[in-house]
Amino acid sequence: MITSAYNVENEEDTISPTFCPIPWHHQYFDTDGSEGLCYNSPVFTHGELEWNGSQMKKIRLDMIAGRKNRACSVCHNEEKSGKCLSLRQQVLNYQKIHYKHDMKTLKSHVKEVTDKDGHVSTKSNTLHIALGNTCSGKCIMCSPWNSSALRPTHKHINKQLNFKELDVREFQWTKDDALWKKKFYPLVEQSHWINLMGGEPLITKRQHQILQYCVDRNIAKDKVIYYNTNCAQPVPDKTLELWKHFKHIHLDLSIDDMNERVEYIRYPVKWDQFIKFLNWSDNDTNDNITIELLPSIANYNIFYYPDFVEWMINQKFKKVNKNLGGLPGTNIVHFPERMGIKTLPEELKRTIIHKYKHWNLKDSCDSNIQQVRDNYDWCRTRIMQLPKLLENSEYLGDLDGQDHYDTFNKWHSELDKLRGSNFYSTFPIFKEYQ
Repeated sequence: MITSAYNVENEEDTISPTFCPIPWHHQYFDTDGSEGLCYNSPVFTHGELEWNGSQMKKIRLDMIAGRKNRACSVCHNEEKSGKCLSLRQQVLNYQKIHYKHDMKTLKSHVKEVTDKDGHVSTKSNTLHIALGNTCSGKCIMCSPWNSSALRPTHKHINKQLNFKELDVREFQWTKDDALWKKKFYPLVEQSHWINLMGGEPLITKRQHQILQYCVDRNIAKDKVIYYNTNCAQPVPDKTLELWKHFKHIHLDLSIDDMNERVEYIRYPVKWDQFIKFLNWSDNDTNDNITIELLPSIANYNIFYYPDFVEWMINQKFKKVNKNLGGLPGTNIVHFPERMGIKTLPEELKRTIIHKYKHWNLKDSCDSNIQQVRDNYDWCRTRIMQLPKLLENSEYLGDLDGQDHYDTFNKWHSELDKLRGSNFYSTFPIFKEYQ
């Protein structure tokens, strides 16, 4: 059985302070088909970030030498604030616990396969593909880049606020059978771990085709498939039938809060739809399926996150987040910049820090399994370190936090006019700072 493994380790024996295993085993493709380093990186391009492209080779050399590369700026920024916050740290710990790759093993592997120019002689063995931007959701942290349903909303708000119009294309590369045959299916074949994202991956035709491709070639039994889903619709019966052939299926559920707050964030999905999906996940899924809530934490919900975590613990799920001791994972939102938690006014930041400081989140779980206890420790530490990001004033965007917060206020004001919603009624903590 596959489990998450985020045991907290010190990094004294890493190859360098900036080393991450990702460029030695992983390939990432964004919603437009461009290749990037990972989902946490702000850098994407066609060509130079291919497996042995010039930019990827430079990233590898920078990591070995301990230099910071712009492609890794999100992780570097998070690590300035506290431990357990960055994806880099998470991946290192996952390699150590799940694959038994300690630093000695990683050092040996990197030395063996990496040339002086950063070229590696091995192929990638994990794959992340965002299957275009087809989606019915209109989540407030997303853009038309991630959801085709947001095109009318963003066109209207950009016009009202005189903002530069965002890319509103609907990406078609996922429908190109010749491209998949030449480029992507070979990567599917060589990867033991595949993360399918979107848009909403469960409603895309290509998602079914990938699964069927693996089943037809008798390689599904060796594959682990990850999904991120908005829970807006049940998993199709065809997908459920294909999942039975796979080694393991993991679902990350995009549920960031509860009741009217999550309805505002993940519009137009209703709270009862989330509850229905959770009940199905916890009671009616096959043994080769694991499920975790993975909330996205941004400026609108960081104050309320402790309430959501306590709600989740009190549900006492039998299966959902079982491997993490009942705690949720935590995905920190940095982009779009107006949503970043560092944009918040200083007085509100102090209010949030005070709330976390006096939050009595239990320091251990009841599991007898050491790995689950380790996972709980990691998740708890990550949650309780969130206020550290508020204390670090360095911002990732081109503007400072106040400029982005002004944009944030203008944006949800226009959004309320379109939806007939009321941001300040839904998130009353902001009334004092409007």
